[in-house]
Amino acid sequence: MQKQLLFRGLAVGALIIILLIGLSSVQGIVYEPQARSFEVQQDIARSAAGAQAVTGPVLFIPYQRTEQLQWTDAATQEKKSSINVHKGVLHFLPDTLNISSTLKTEVRRRGIFAANTFRTKLEIEGSLRLPAHFNVAGSVDEYDFGDASLAIGIADIRGIVGSLSLTIDGKKKILEPGTGSSVLGTGIHAPLDIANSAEDRVLPFRLMLELLGSEALRFTPVGKTTEVTMNADWPHPSFTGEFLPLERNVSDQGFNATWKTTFMATNLNALLDSCTRSATDCETITTRNFGISLIDPVNHYALNERSTKYGLLFIVLTFTGFFLFEVLKAVRVHPVQYAFVGAGLVVFYLLLLSLSEHIGFESAYLVSSIACISLIGAYVRSVLGSLGRALTLVAGLIALYATLYTVLNTEDYALLMGSALLFGVLALAMVLTRKVDWFAPTKLPEVAS
Repeated sequence: MQKQLLFRGLAVGALIIILLIGLSSVQGIVYEPQARSFEVQQDIARSAAGAQAVTGPVLFIPYQRTEQLQWTDAATQEKKSSINVHKGVLHFLPDTLNISSTLKTEVRRRGIFAANTFRTKLEIEGSLRLPAHFNVAGSVDEYDFGDASLAIGIADIRGIVGSLSLTIDGKKKILEPGTGSSVLGTGIHAPLDIANSAEDRVLPFRLMLELLGSEALRFTPVGKTTEVTMNADWPHPSFTGEFLPLERNVSDQGFNATWKTTFMATNLNALLDSCTRSATDCETITTRNFGISLIDPVNHYALNERSTKYGLLFIVLTFTGFFLFEVLKAVRVHPVQYAFVGAGLVVFYLLLLSLSEHIGFESAYLVSSIACISLIGAYVRSVLGSLGRALTLVAGLIALYATLYTVLNTEDYALLMGSALLFGVLALAMVLTRKVDWFAPTKLPEVAS
């Protein structure tokens, strides 16, 4: 008996390795449409507009400082002078910045693949404080100020739709493409006529903007105090970035959220100063943002990929059931019969992938599991020679597939549930075989037909 069991174990072990190769092939098939789905999403983004990020508004004022330097030559004691011309750009961030976003989503499809797109109406308002003489260092007479502009960075300007409306200091301004700033990148700007003044001034502004985009919408909190409110019809938002919303409410109809930040938390003014002086930390400015991603919580490709990772567990547990029948009920199962049952377990994942692309993951899981359990149950009825034994194995498979579905939908507890399942099966096998005399010379019966 010991030699027979050893041979049987080696044969089944080799079979498991072969089935693992089949599982690996199925996983490769999963990755292929998953990659294709990502390509379609990128293609739709290229055709329409990609993820959007809004940075601003920021007021830029170029200047030229002409400084006359005088000194005495140490060798000749002759007085000399020179003129030093320095060009730069002053920037001013809003004291207050309030952004209201109303977001409508749309799922665009190309064949069996889909991408999440949106259309948002933005109302951007606040105030800019200009200090006397623009708070320049040294004598103001040394400065020659150029034309000011109010710029807003927009990640993908192809998403700008409809008419733009900007009012600043009570005057309507015309918006033009480009920001004129490497910090903000692509976007829009409005030329302004702002003269140097000996007094502080406050410029209120209001901008109406409509954007198309896909997958994500983010904002950079450039105000000394920034408040962003968003209302959307998407029920599965993923809040991303360096700041989470202070308030949020998510329901089946959509969500609303509110973010609030200050300069104390963002440090954007200091970063912008450093960037304009030495061209460092510029990327940090546009990445210090927050917003949402339109995730799909039921991504059937991700669920298929996760499900295949449990394929080995299914095969081992099912073969363990066969082994227990062999030992406890004196039923001999040929390795070829193990192979047919293992193949049925592997085909389940192929059925699941192909069906989920058309009818959704939940329905595909139900249909695939019923089909494979029915096939294996009908087959093992003859292999085990008893309807009762077949029903016992079928019940075990039902429990396995139900457990897997639960694990797939509770990712945070996947390890705990998997460990508990393995412990339970091991405990059951130990209890059922505790009285088996493994040294008994009894021969196993002939292969069941």
